[in-house]
Amino acid sequence: MTEKSGTQSELLKEIASLKARVRELESGIPERPQETVPEALRRSEENFRRCLDESPLGVRIVSEEGNTLYANPAALTMFGYQDAREWQAIPSEDRYTKQSHAEFIDRREKRRRGEDQPSPYEIEIVRKDGTRRHLRVW
Repeated sequence: MTEKSGTQSELLKEIASLKARVRELESGIPERPQETVPEALRRSEENFRRCLDESPLGVRIVSEEGNTLYANPAALTMFGYQDAREWQAIPSEDRYTKQSHAEFIDRREKRRRGEDQPSPYEIEIVRKDGTRRHLRVW
């Protein structure tokens, strides 16, 4: 209150208000409306997707059968593909060398039986242009 003519009760209210604001600022958490659960979930999913999409590391999520459910741009680039549809159109045995594909099948079968598999491991892939690349996989 800038006027000197304020009553004592008005000054006490203003002091109480200023104390509350100081506590708020000191806590570092400004008051804001609470998000609804669906909004928070949507925002969380959006953040997770953005983290995967923008990661410089190749990320691929596969089903139990070994089918690609998701591949981020870095993973697609490693294999030389532009998008996930193009990637999925190529049989897995054509994306790996014969030895790496046989090891992939073996790991998949062991996982199905509940056996632990070593991580990390190395594979040799065949890129879209036919070149080979060695990758370390976690």
